[in-house]
Amino acid sequence: MPNLRTYTTDAVILRTSPIGEADRLLTLLTPRLGKISATARGVRKITSKLSGHLDILTRSTLTLNKGLTLDTITSAEAIETFIILKNNLTAVSHAIYMTELADAFNPLDSPSEASYSLLLSGLRALEGENDPEMVLRFLELRSLQISGFSPELLHCVECSELILAAHHFFSPSSGGVLCSSCKPTLPYLIPLSVDALKVLRYFSTNSLAASLKIQAKPSLKKELATLLGSTLRYVLERELRSSTFVRLMDHKNTQANELAVAKTSS
Repeated sequence: MPNLRTYTTDAVILRTSPIGEADRLLTLLTPRLGKISATARGVRKITSKLSGHLDILTRSTLTLNKGLTLDTITSAEAIETFIILKNNLTAVSHAIYMTELADAFNPLDSPSEASYSLLLSGLRALEGENDPEMVLRFLELRSLQISGFSPELLHCVECSELILAAHHFFSPSSGGVLCSSCKPTLPYLIPLSVDALKVLRYFSTNSLAASLKIQAKPSLKKELATLLGSTLRYVLERELRSSTFVRLMDHKNTQANELAVAKTSS
């Protein structure tokens, strides 16, 4: 008879924390079980066979024993270690932000295969050395969509009029775009350019691979980051811990790229 106390699942390790002298508590995102917590006993010992298979930003196949409060990982085999992104400071900082995003939007024991697939596609995109800023913006918008907080991008959130291609305003608290007639009635509005509206609409209906073909200027990337960042802070009622460092990395990379272009032109 099958052992009903033991099960196997793929998982992406979102975060870990030490317990006692040699154990770890892990937060995992799985395709069928959603986000779960589990312990790995003795994993911090040099001789542990689990070591290296349970690192953050790793996709592994796990076998677990069910416990009264926490399940215990008994075996693990790394499937994707994302070694390229882990050796790139910009990529790894953006990847950690993505795990925080997945952690924030997924309550424990609430299955969401879409969330798992989204995170995995984001990690693979960073591993493929794609533009990390655009990868993050896509994941931010899709995380909002999956969680039921999709911004309204087609109609005014106040009067329901169709939003045409023009400069408008965006309201994080109202959850979308406002037409020029309604915008004076609400506080804290963010200017929304035509290009930003087009990109957000494209992200909402197309794949990550297709979306990464968009060549966005630094000013557009900054606008998208402001729009989505403000929406995330409103929905989550906090800012993700790694967001400040990610913004710093993006700013430095933008400056470096602009300097390289200037040297080439001179």
